Amino acid sequence: MGISLDGDRAANDRHRRYADGRSSHARVLKAVDLLRQERYRHLDLGLLCTVDIANDPVAVLDALTELRPPLIDFLLPHATWAEPPPRPDGSPTAYAAWLLTVFDRWQEQGRPVPVRLFSSVLSTLDGGPSLTESLGLAPTDLVVVETDGQLEQVDSLKSAYEGAAATGFDVFTHSFDEVAAHPGVRARQLGLAGVSATCRRCPVVRSCGGGLYTHRYSPAGGFDNPSVYCADLAALIRGIEERTAAACESPAVRDAGELRAAQHDLTRTLLAHLHDSLDGAGGETWAEAWALAAEVESAPAGQAALDLVLAHPYTRTWLLDTLEAVRAGRPVDGPRWSGWPHRWPPPPYAPVSTWPSRWSTAKAASSCRPWGGPDRRGGGDGDGAGAGGGRGLRRTRRSGRAAHRARSRRGRALAARTRAGGGRRVRTRSGGDGRRPRRRTRTRPGPEPRTRTRPGPEPRTRPRTEPRTPARPRPRTR
Repeated sequence: MGISLDGDRAANDRHRRYADGRSSHARVLKAVDLLRQERYRHLDLGLLCTVDIANDPVAVLDALTELRPPLIDFLLPHATWAEPPPRPDGSPTAYAAWLLTVFDRWQEQGRPVPVRLFSSVLSTLDGGPSLTESLGLAPTDLVVVETDGQLEQVDSLKSAYEGAAATGFDVFTHSFDEVAAHPGVRARQLGLAGVSATCRRCPVVRSCGGGLYTHRYSPAGGFDNPSVYCADLAALIRGIEERTAAACESPAVRDAGELRAAQHDLTRTLLAHLHDSLDGAGGETWAEAWALAAEVESAPAGQAALDLVLAHPYTRTWLLDTLEAVRAGRPVDGPRWSGWPHRWPPPPYAPVSTWPSRWSTAKAASSCRPWGGPDRRGGGDGDGAGAGGGRGLRRTRRSGRAAHRARSRRGRALAARTRAGGGRRVRTRSGGDGRRPRRRTRTRPGPEPRTRTRPGPEPRTRPRTEPRTPARPRPRTR
């Protein structure tokens, strides 16, 4: 059950007096208190307020929110193109300005009570459904049962013209399915196809929906028109969008510092989630590392250092991989950085226990390997010396370049022979000793060249009357 209340006493008495001129405001407040009782609370649907731009918008909202209703809905007064709404100042967006003032006040109060009109606009702007019949493209499924049993369309259509809401059906001889098939009801369930061509081209049609169906009526075009409040609805939707865009948008989208802070917070959340997921399975090493991190973070300098560690691009990847391994029940190894780009120092999150025990800058310059093991390039023990100390790597590089040049010369020569012989080159890979496989080439005989002959004219011959004399040899000269 909804109660109509247009605001404070002055606003409500403007249009809601008894026939003898007495105020109805006190009686309405008594009905509101009655619905707030526990046994009637489930029937309370909120307050319905009809907009009157002659009233003070701030005073109207304050009077309504003081009653703490479950819902407030602002309704535009019924009007059509035949009888447009009053506009005392002549502004085409007077109703939008009034409602936006109410919206600003509602925002200042912290949105204490849901306002269906504003909530519907916000929902459609975010891609959600409409929450009211007067906005959006959602199909309308309302049928009115009159006191005499007549089944009619929504009663707001009665303000368009006489008999606009009638269907000719009643509850005694017809079903609700028959009412749903009525052309007037079907016309309000077509979504975007059910609005006018002007509305289909409008950028806010998803939120506006062409306005209330009744407000589109004109004697010339029927209901195939934009709403008589078209300019007001567009200004209201754009005004709400401008006022809420900054609040709905994350600060990280605009500010690089906020983005870094958000990323750090996400990485820390993942790290804490990993610690909870391990639940002691990390062993003594993980427990010591976690305690050390907590101790480091206790100082401002340690917090900055920990942020640098967590900001490393590999940290997030390692956390996600480890979390996936924990969830799948696979064994979890420590961070591995031997396969990453060879450099010193190691990645920030590599445990100290995995760092090489013997390391020096001189060895780093000649090794490219972070710890011991067979060196792919120098053939040494992996500590940087190679077969010939620090020079082994340079010799290997020189010999590698020379081999590359030799292979290039052989390849060019082979390509020339292949082209001359009509074959084609085939590359194969070989090698299984751990070194980079060499490329070899071989030739395969290609298909025979295809020739095409064209028939030409027959050669002309002369009858030979006398034998040909042999040609005289030319003298050789030096």
